[in-house]
Amino acid sequence: MSCQRETRKNQFGRIRLCTGLMVIGLIWGGLQFAGAQNTAWAQSQSKASKKTPQTLQMDVQLQPDPPRQRKNVVTIAVKDATGKPVDQAQVTVEYSMPAMGSMPEMRGEAKVQALSGGRYEAPFDLVMGGTWTLDVTVTAPTGATASRYEFTVGKAGLHPVQAKPEPVKK
Repeated sequence: MSCQRETRKNQFGRIRLCTGLMVIGLIWGGLQFAGAQNTAWAQSQSKASKKTPQTLQMDVQLQPDPPRQRKNVVTIAVKDATGKPVDQAQVTVEYSMPAMGSMPEMRGEAKVQALSGGRYEAPFDLVMGGTWTLDVTVTAPTGATASRYEFTVGKAGLHPVQAKPEPVKK
């Protein structure tokens, strides 16, 4: 009877050993496969980012300066990383004033019109005087960018809130 116990213990030990080796082999193989997949993905992303610049340049002007409550126009000139004008971009212009006391937040979006040579124009009116925030976002096949500005009705200047436009993720 003790021989049978010894044989069963040996069989059970061999089974555990084989199972453990199989698990280790599967884990190692999976890690190798995942590493190869991640390397291929990283290489494809690297090639894609070299082909397409991820940022655009924009120059934003507000007329009249100083701005007023009615008949303001934002003009946006969009260029790619090489300085070439970008036509057919998606441009949004939104303006807002934060809530103050019992007054709720005020928001609006200007209708953007494409001109030629990478220029866009967005006329808008404000419901009241005060300090407003202006968000300009540009998305094109060659990249994207966004900037935030602040202006005050009756005071000259369109002041960037962010010193440099930041790329927008597509």
